[in-house]
Amino acid sequence: PVRYITRVTADPTDDAVAYVTLSGYRIDEFLPHVFRTTNHGATWTDISGNIPCGPVNVIREDPKKRKILYVGTDFGVFVSLTGGEEWHVLGAGLPAPVAVVVLSDAAQNLPRDNIEKSLEATLADTNKHLESHERLSNIVIVDDEWTTDNGC
Repeated sequence: PVRYITRVTADPTDDAVAYVTLSGYRIDEFLPHVFRTTNHGATWTDISGNIPCGPVNVIREDPKKRKILYVGTDFGVFVSLTGGEEWHVLGAGLPAPVAVVVLSDAAQNLPRDNIEKSLEATLADTNKHLESHERLSNIVIVDDEWTTDNGC
């Protein structure tokens, strides 16, 4: 299937080396896709390794240490100290993701305690099914749906 190229990055010190990230999000395919070439694009090697499932949006090579790579995904930032052989969550102590919700008209009329208990149960149930780096820290209630314009 056709996937979308999300980033192409050339190695600044070796013109034979480049990286590409791809996303299958629009075709409901959520595997990470990160590839490297070392021969001007004649062949490409999959270096996605153990990056958690989800679209990869960007890759960068450390400007001082060539084997260190960084990728940004829909679920966080990951680093490889081994040129893509193995990936780790970057930044212990970074804020965990949050869920942003808009209450339905019916829910807005419920007692606050009921809403809090329901959302706490939803949060706990959701987090049971997520890997540690994906778990949500909070649910934030907003008045309007999130858009890039209102930046909730």
